[in-house]
Amino acid sequence: MARQIGIKKITGTKGNITFYKMNGEYYARMKSSLKGKRVKKDPAFRLTMMYAGWLKKASKIASVVYRALPEDEREHHQYRTMTGIAMKMLKAGIEPEMIVDHLDGLYRKEEIPPSPGLYVDNTGKLVQKYHPEEIHNNLVTLPPPDFPVILRKILDST
Repeated sequence: MARQIGIKKITGTKGNITFYKMNGEYYARMKSSLKGKRVKKDPAFRLTMMYAGWLKKASKIASVVYRALPEDEREHHQYRTMTGIAMKMLKAGIEPEMIVDHLDGLYRKEEIPPSPGLYVDNTGKLVQKYHPEEIHNNLVTLPPPDFPVILRKILDST
């Protein structure tokens, strides 16, 4: 990145050079040969698009919970934190409805119990995929009372 100097600073593209402003400073760089169509279609960017999809879903989930908070309790950094938590949970294979419930429990003042479809196995791995009959037949361990604390530790470590 080259810094722009002089009295007149510009933004935009001229020829093969892109001029832009970032954090109050003006810079210039060579125009990228990478096009959006290639990023979306090329197998080399498959993981990039997968992560973009998770981020899109996580952002929508966080938005639902954030907008449900009273306006006087909203702080923008909470939304970014919620998005990060939601993304980690999506990557772990947790259903969006369960993520909304979890975020609601973290950020709302009233107590919302953890979902019974979520538990931590003996290795400390977050597990969610089982049928309710398995609970009834004692094939699955239900979440411990301090489950939100355990879940927070798991999410922080990923």
